[in-house]
Amino acid sequence: MPQMTYRLEDVFTPASFPSFTYVSRESDWEDMTYEERLEAALSIKGFLTYIVGNSKIGKTVLCKKVIPEEALISVSGADFSDGNDFWTIAGQQAGMSVEGSSISASAPSDLAGQTTQAFRYKLTKDKVIDHYRKNHLTLLIDDFHYAPVQVREAIARQLKDAIGKEFSAIVISLPHRADDAIRSNPDLSGRMATIALSPWNLSDLMEIAESGFRKLGIKASGELLNYISRESLASPQLIQYICLNIGLLLKKDGPLKGAVLTREIVEKAFRRTTANFQYREVANFLRKGPYSRGQQRRKYKTAAGTSRDLYELIIEAIAIDPPVTSLTVEELQKRLQSLIDEEIRIQLKTIRTHLDHLQQLIQKEIPLFRVLDWKDDCLYFLDPSFLFYLRWGPDHD
Repeated sequence: MPQMTYRLEDVFTPASFPSFTYVSRESDWEDMTYEERLEAALSIKGFLTYIVGNSKIGKTVLCKKVIPEEALISVSGADFSDGNDFWTIAGQQAGMSVEGSSISASAPSDLAGQTTQAFRYKLTKDKVIDHYRKNHLTLLIDDFHYAPVQVREAIARQLKDAIGKEFSAIVISLPHRADDAIRSNPDLSGRMATIALSPWNLSDLMEIAESGFRKLGIKASGELLNYISRESLASPQLIQYICLNIGLLLKKDGPLKGAVLTREIVEKAFRRTTANFQYREVANFLRKGPYSRGQQRRKYKTAAGTSRDLYELIIEAIAIDPPVTSLTVEELQKRLQSLIDEEIRIQLKTIRTHLDHLQQLIQKEIPLFRVLDWKDDCLYFLDPSFLFYLRWGPDHD
């Protein structure tokens, strides 16, 4: 039987379902996989399924693995930022018409021929719920945190009533936003199945790279697989992207089968992976910080011989080794101190004030700019790709 030949773009798929490199992970509950937990949650009628986990950790891919493509209807929290009606969007995404007209015909009688009656209809909540239930559809609300607070609270109230009518829905959000409108709604207490996805460990990420390289015939050492996994910042999507670029580079020198991976190729792939990331404007925006109203900012002399203000230093500090997905304010302080070449201690109060200002700036911008979240004395990196860009993009030293 001839050996199956795989195409690079089919093996590593950062923007679509990874058919050949999907890795099923064990959850932390009774030796159940996340797929088994999601299947169990969806089987409970009248329950809302709530999935929390870091950005680009595979929450949506998990849903696509468990739920057939034709039965999964996806919307985003960002869809409701302009006050759009929740049920109208849910209906439209499922192929329903918002409004229209219909004609019904009555049977002919002895006294008259067949009669017709025209009437108009409008999409309503009950019609949408009925459509989803009859067609066994599940609504997936991705990036729930992108919706404004008031909208999230309104959606939570709508879902409470809908799930009681056997409407199937999944809400996806971030772990440090676990106190949002869904979790804090008392009416949903006892009627919600919560699945918290843990960060990917190195061995699971390595399995993605190793299985893909094996299918393509690429030879990679354990040391390089570990290096690639570490730089992927616990993101299965990012490691798919990196491995795809590794393959593209190796193809330049000949067939992939039998190609030997080197550190030089890996780091070149890291840099190339950032080529299509649209984060330069975001990085510059954060480095600039808020408008200073004509006041000159305090500059710090760095060990590299440059002069930086604290906003610039913060962005530089979050990008240095080791790569992490969050930093406490104390950890950030240590990183900042390692960058400056002065006998001065940057106070925690000063750092907090600057992070407060950055948080206010970010909240006013479009989702692309919401790459950081400052909450409860911890700085979270919402988008691993942005942090990867800072480490390996064109501005990387």
